[in-house]
Amino acid sequence: MTAASSNTFPPTQPPAVLAVHRLTADAPGAIAVIQVSGPAAAAQINAIVPGHNALALQPGMLHLVHLTLDGAAVDHCLLICHAPNLFELHLHGGPAVVRAVTRALVGHSDSAPLPTNAPQPTSPAAMLSSPVAPSTIEAEVYDLLAVATSRTAVRMLANQLTSGLTQWCNHWLQRLSSNAAAQDEAALLHQFTLATQSLLHNWRWQSYFFTPPKIVFFGLPNAGKSTLMNAMLGRSASIVSDLAGTTRDYVDAIGRLVRGSLDMPVILIDTAGDRPTTDAIEQVSIDRTRQQAASAEVILLVVDASTQNCAATLADLADTAQRNFSQAVLIPVFNKADLLPHPPMTAANAIAVSAKQESNISELTAAIFAATGADQLDEAGPTAFTQRQRRLLHQAASHTSLKDAIIILKQLTGAAP
Repeated sequence: MTAASSNTFPPTQPPAVLAVHRLTADAPGAIAVIQVSGPAAAAQINAIVPGHNALALQPGMLHLVHLTLDGAAVDHCLLICHAPNLFELHLHGGPAVVRAVTRALVGHSDSAPLPTNAPQPTSPAAMLSSPVAPSTIEAEVYDLLAVATSRTAVRMLANQLTSGLTQWCNHWLQRLSSNAAAQDEAALLHQFTLATQSLLHNWRWQSYFFTPPKIVFFGLPNAGKSTLMNAMLGRSASIVSDLAGTTRDYVDAIGRLVRGSLDMPVILIDTAGDRPTTDAIEQVSIDRTRQQAASAEVILLVVDASTQNCAATLADLADTAQRNFSQAVLIPVFNKADLLPHPPMTAANAIAVSAKQESNISELTAAIFAATGADQLDEAGPTAFTQRQRRLLHQAASHTSLKDAIIILKQLTGAAP
């Protein structure tokens, strides 16, 4: 509802100039979306995001901002301008943060109820009050922001509007359109094709920040796979025991790997030990282990470094994985390094860790980023983040005329033909 005057809770703005509404469910969540509208919206937002001017934002623009209440930084969030006097704040969904930000916007005390006004339409198709119709890329950014699973993905999406894919398309539209007789058409099309193929190739590791890759722990029983998974998660998800064969079925959990400023969502999958057996129930567990490994992007070959012939065990695991799970990146891991008097002699690309003591977990994380290519990510670079974009880019790269390539690029951006 519109913020109303009260003797107990006087608003900081006149009654009819500000409306605040929570668009997401009134419950704890990863992200909360607060809509702020009305002539006073920009001024109220400016009061809690110092250093930014909401009035300067054009429709379709979004900025990563820091929220400050009573002089103290409380959160960072996305500020989105949908139209003049119509904004959204995408912040972390903890009830305390949402309530504090909402109170600050409407100027109420802590005991006042949350505003419940009906929201203004914010979908690109419904933004009739906006003087600038959002491009197709903008619409896709809005759609994906609601389901982004990492902060890195949010920053990548935001960059696609002001730089990233939008800038890449505009650059090539200008080059292809102004070519005329200045350059050989075949040579320019070849350059464009190479640039497009590079952009499409980069999606291989860019995609991991949108769709969590599956990482499977694969090894003999009692190699410490469950303990290692718990250490990487930072919580207990798998049952841990000194008894070999404790894990009888796979256990999966969603986690997050952090490398510098990058955070990548992952699905970690603990599995039953893989070994020859005559036990029918254990064989079912092993079959399920291999089913999970067959669909994994990354397989950690976990070996107990304190056992004899651990190098031979690793070689056998690697041979099994290469023959059966060729789609996955393989990373050898020597676990239980804390039980050795000196660091184990590892394979060239193997990581020695102690899951029990949580040592060298950061090195294992770095190895996963490097092996998947995720450490190559440039957040500000162009990303073809939808199937529609990648389909059109494939079409543009396959055409043999500048005119056709230009038409397809305009389709991709939503520019008028």
